[in-house]
Amino acid sequence: MATNVTVQAVPSELRYDHGEVLPGGARFFRFDTLDELKAYWARERASMHYACVGTGFMSPARFLEPHEWIFSPSKEALVAAVVRWDEFKITPRWYDSMSDELSTRHHLQRRRAVRRDLRMALGTWSHEDEAAYVRNSQRRRGLGRHGFWRLDKLPCGLTHLDWFSEHARFPEDPELPRQRVELALKKATFDDWKDHEHFNDVSMLEASGVDEDIAHWERERAEGREPYED
Repeated sequence: MATNVTVQAVPSELRYDHGEVLPGGARFFRFDTLDELKAYWARERASMHYACVGTGFMSPARFLEPHEWIFSPSKEALVAAVVRWDEFKITPRWYDSMSDELSTRHHLQRRRAVRRDLRMALGTWSHEDEAAYVRNSQRRRGLGRHGFWRLDKLPCGLTHLDWFSEHARFPEDPELPRQRVELALKKATFDDWKDHEHFNDVSMLEASGVDEDIAHWERERAEGREPYED
């Protein structure tokens, strides 16, 4: 059963047991050696189509530590397990610009602009990012007349606009059932984080991506460079 947690908690602090079966058929493992990872993947590749692994980019980790893996038959179950969706009670909310405070909308717009300026300063803002930013700005002018879906109660103090890159696509119909909106936003999270590496501390992978990771670490080991185990 999901447990309520405070917004100050970090998802990685909500520990899973090695081999634990999670909702939707996802499973958590810690593989400290490449051979352990390879042995599991050889057995389960046909049933586990998606995976996520901690990269070690952040310390302490927000979602998964290095060598920690979650495998899943579906995108939505994987995302829910990685970010502890149920524990944090992450929920979609229709933001109605006609009834909600205008200051909230302006705050979200400022957050987008600040993120753009920061990534420009770091040299990580691409031409594709700018094109998506412009498209989203134009689309939001129209959406602002009625509203849009966004995620609330995200962990680590993150907002909806921190969560998604400029490239993300999510439902815009206020009449959609909440369950369908939640499913769409989970899938959008997987696709956005996988394709645009929006959060560097985890790597979202399709099955072929796990194959590529294993092949990479095998090459590193064969050539005497930094092994998976480090």
